[in-house]
Amino acid sequence: MAVSSEAAGRRYTYPDLATFPDDNLRREIIDGDLVVNPAPATRHQVASIRLAYRLVEYELRVGGRALAAPYDVLFALDNVVEPDLLFIRSDHLGQIGKNYMECRTAWGL
Repeated sequence: MAVSSEAAGRRYTYPDLATFPDDNLRREIIDGDLVVNPAPATRHQVASIRLAYRLVEYELRVGGRALAAPYDVLFALDNVVEPDLLFIRSDHLGQIGKNYMECRTAWGL
C-alpha cells in the first residue's frame, strides 16, 4: 500500500477519484489520504474468484447481493474503499447506488 505524497496536506474526497486515469491501479481514500495499490497478484486473484463463486451461491440461497471490484464503498466522502469482494445483506440492499454503496452504519452491521 502506498499513500500518495504528491500534494502533502491535501484531503481527497470521493469526487477526486473520477479525475484519475484508468491505469489499472486501485485507488482508495482513507481519512482523506489517497492510497494507491497495483493490481493484485495471480495467487490473490485465484483465491478471490473462488470466494466470489461461494458468495454467489450464498446469494442465490439466502438473498443479498455479491459484488466484485471495481466497486466503491463510501463510509464518508473522505473514506472510500474498493474491496475485492463485497457481500451485502438483504436488509442493506437499499444502500446500493449506481456506482457505489453508501455504508450508513459501521461496517454495514
